[in-house]
Amino acid sequence: MIVDWKARHAAVVAAEGDEWDHLNDAYEADWREAYCTEFVRYALLRGWTRENIDSGWLEDLPRDAPFHHGHDADPAECAREDVKACEDEAYHA
Repeated sequence: MIVDWKARHAAVVAAEGDEWDHLNDAYEADWREAYCTEFVRYALLRGWTRENIDSGWLEDLPRDAPFHHGHDADPAECAREDVKACEDEAYHA
């Protein structure tokens, strides 16, 4: 299923009251799920092991990712950027 994240975010911004609460909670949950799914998929594609992935890379990233990347950003693109950034960080550590 293709999700237009900018359109979904615009709907959240336009909502008010209880509708905003519901839409925002659903948006953030779906965004984080899409982000984590793509992070794992892309990391495995790049040769990471499950042990690498389970070693804590995903603990803080999903919580902070919407703020870091922008709330209307595509979570799959953000996850791919973060996998590469984690590789760079590990390489330069």
